[in-house]
Amino acid sequence: MNTSTEGGFTLIELLVVLTIVALLLAIVTPTAPRQRADAQLTADAHDIAAALRMTRSRAIVTNQSAVFLIDVDRRLYRPAGGSARNVPQDIRVSLYTSQDEAQSAAAGTIRFFPDGSSTGGGIGLAGRGGWDMTSLSIG
Repeated sequence: MNTSTEGGFTLIELLVVLTIVALLLAIVTPTAPRQRADAQLTADAHDIAAALRMTRSRAIVTNQSAVFLIDVDRRLYRPAGGSARNVPQDIRVSLYTSQDEAQSAAAGTIRFFPDGSSTGGGIGLAGRGGWDMTSLSIG
């Protein structure tokens, strides 16, 4: 009697494992770019929120009104006392502000007062690929 007790895998076992790995990759791979895009959208929203907080703080510290400017067409924003910053090209941006603070159809400001209040408004950010929209409300 010649029985072989060598360890190893059969061809069927290898095919089953490879099929499982292929299915897992098919499920995980398409979500990776969206997760990166969502993370970038969140990071951009945090940057703009920080610039808004900086403008509010400046108004309180200097005891004078401070203005946050955003230009949707030129894709830039500028906190009071800061330099202009670009909104990334793959992000859609929208501005909601009072009529008194609108400079044009695509540009306007949000004014912060020394007591920390503001004229109100908001900034909307959305990814171009239909990603979730992030909204920053002020007021």
